[in-house]
Amino acid sequence: MRKKVILILTVLTLHLCSSQACAEDSKPFHIGVYIYDYQLKTTAQNLGEDYFEFLDKHLAILKSNGVNVVHLAVSKPDEFGEHLRLVKKYDIKLLPQLDFVYFYPPESDTAQEARAKRAAAFINKHLNDPSVLAWSIKEEVAHKDINRLAEYYLQILEHAPEAEFFTLHNGLGAAKDQPVPDPIISGTDRYAFWWEFSGGGYLASPAFALDWTRKQAAVYYEESAKRGADFMLVVTQGGMLMPKWANTLAKNPQDVIYPTTLDEQLAMQEKILKFADEGSMGWRKFTTAEGDFYNVWKYYRAPENSMKALAWISVLEGAKLFLTWHYEPYGNTDRQPDFEAAAKSGKHEIQYFTLAGRPGMDNPQLRELGEAAREIRSYEQIITQMAKIPECPVKTEDKNVHSNAFTFPGLAGKVIVIQNSNIGTWPANSRYRFNEDDPIQIDDTGNLVGYTPFTEAIDVHFSLKDKESDQCVYNLNTGTEIPADGGYKVSVMPGSGVLLYIGSAQDAEKLSRLDSVVTRSNFAILPSINRHGGSSHEDSSTPAARYFERTVGAVIPPSSWASRAMGRNCTRQPSIFERGFLDSSHGRALARSAAGLWGLEKYAPSFLPLAR
Repeated sequence: MRKKVILILTVLTLHLCSSQACAEDSKPFHIGVYIYDYQLKTTAQNLGEDYFEFLDKHLAILKSNGVNVVHLAVSKPDEFGEHLRLVKKYDIKLLPQLDFVYFYPPESDTAQEARAKRAAAFINKHLNDPSVLAWSIKEEVAHKDINRLAEYYLQILEHAPEAEFFTLHNGLGAAKDQPVPDPIISGTDRYAFWWEFSGGGYLASPAFALDWTRKQAAVYYEESAKRGADFMLVVTQGGMLMPKWANTLAKNPQDVIYPTTLDEQLAMQEKILKFADEGSMGWRKFTTAEGDFYNVWKYYRAPENSMKALAWISVLEGAKLFLTWHYEPYGNTDRQPDFEAAAKSGKHEIQYFTLAGRPGMDNPQLRELGEAAREIRSYEQIITQMAKIPECPVKTEDKNVHSNAFTFPGLAGKVIVIQNSNIGTWPANSRYRFNEDDPIQIDDTGNLVGYTPFTEAIDVHFSLKDKESDQCVYNLNTGTEIPADGGYKVSVMPGSGVLLYIGSAQDAEKLSRLDSVVTRSNFAILPSINRHGGSSHEDSSTPAARYFERTVGAVIPPSSWASRAMGRNCTRQPSIFERGFLDSSHGRALARSAAGLWGLEKYAPSFLPLAR
């Protein structure tokens, strides 16, 4: 039995991830937003507008700013058809979050099975719609619930075997331990322009926020790559208040959930009362006839060049999707009209700003998202096919300039992404970590006071760690070779990035031709060109599938669990030989997936020699 299992595993792995089988046409790089239908309905109602006409108007705005995917919370299944009609109008894809069958850990096994059947029936109804990338039935799952979520996925797959899922994690433990079935899209949400409750309480500087996001994205990318899933990075544009928590900590610190000990609670209370009196670090105190009230910017608005930097960081760290949480046009009475009223509201959180902005106020974050989309799309056919590798041959001199290396199917050289996180200056000498007495303020509109954005490109100087004699460096934006005289350099705007190629002139020319296909001028409403939203599927007529059927007695369906266990989206990963699945931790993940998937847990030890 052991030899048979290993043979099945080997045949399927080599078939699914061979370099020829993994070749595919380029897919779009997806840039988008989160939208919650119930929020838009409330806003439309308050403004006296029809919901779908209101949504139509805002989809047009989003499309004109580079959005080609929407993570849509769907509360009423009977309205989904109209949602599909509207997104097709603008050539926007969907990641539907099925709120009406959302994963609910406390419910009984019987109730969960019934919920899974409802989810499967809905998914089957819309299974072949090309506007849907994947289905979401739970985000930010708790680590303790990750196995039960996997059971829910399997229950849905029992009735909808071709369903493909998307998962989003906010905890690394859940991301690392997520069992099969593997999602086809997996990611994390990292909201870094914050006031953070841990570490004694502190406000993140722009430099700290970007650096933390980059490092976190790198870690979560690895978990997506192990599962053959496209990686998605979700960020926020900022502008969220937390008045209830602020007032509780200021007045009754022992009642807050975090910090957890009384000494820590009292120490943080003392700190934030000082900040509130000074109006510093995003804290404010309001003295009224009803008493003192407090407010804090949990997330301040991403300063100029930050949205572009975040989008390029997603490319740098291997993402194929980049989304912003979230887009809610102003009009909901829950979003208070002024800062003081918000402090007195008693609400846990208030989205004072979203990516939709507020009436009469500038909305640079949305505009900058569109600018980032234009830049990234100019490299789209390269980015969506390249695959990140651990070692980068480029060394940059600037600590705020980062680089990563990627392989590209069929080419011997390496694609290099260089990203410039030098975005601007701010008070306290643009300090990376603020001191408690630094004069840092967030104004009543959520902006960092005294921030000055950089507006000019910098020359990024870099060197090659191990240059081979026949290798040259090419700028894929211009298609020209970068001379090595006096060291390499390339011009990069604040927050932006650039793609280079280290290899032969012939290969660089191939990549430049891919780059030049994208029409940069016709950006606003025109559909993407030379792109498609589908994905390759393992067919049951293939030799590997027929072998599996004869040996195990089951057919591999399209988008099967078996192919997911092997890295179902291996089309944008290097081949098995390059990744070293069989002699690395990825191999152990492969063995774990196969053992759990086929119900061969008792044979799991037999797989481990493959990973050693």
